[in-house]
Amino acid sequence: AVLSNRDWYNRMRANGTEPTISNARISKEADGTAYLTQRNRFFAGDTLDVLPPSGIPFNVKIETMFNENNEQIDAAPHAMQKLTVPSAVEIPKGSLLRKKRIIEK
Repeated sequence: AVLSNRDWYNRMRANGTEPTISNARISKEADGTAYLTQRNRFFAGDTLDVLPPSGIPFNVKIETMFNENNEQIDAAPHAMQKLTVPSAVEIPKGSLLRKKRIIEK
């Protein structure tokens, strides 16, 4: 069963995580590379939720990423930064990426 965004959010809160919506938006995907515009900071090694425009959400691990100068970077700290991310799975254009934050209790 596919959860609505509200149900997913409530489940994450109950499990002690606070989701951050829209870490990045995919502008296009070609030949195993996703081209994206970053909104909130994330790091190489992070596992992000992919919310495709249609279909079932899935996870993808960001192994490496490159800035607009094609330099490998470990973190994407700047809002609206253009990145390329190699991916073994196709990430559809228009997908949102989100990262879960751990709630400090």
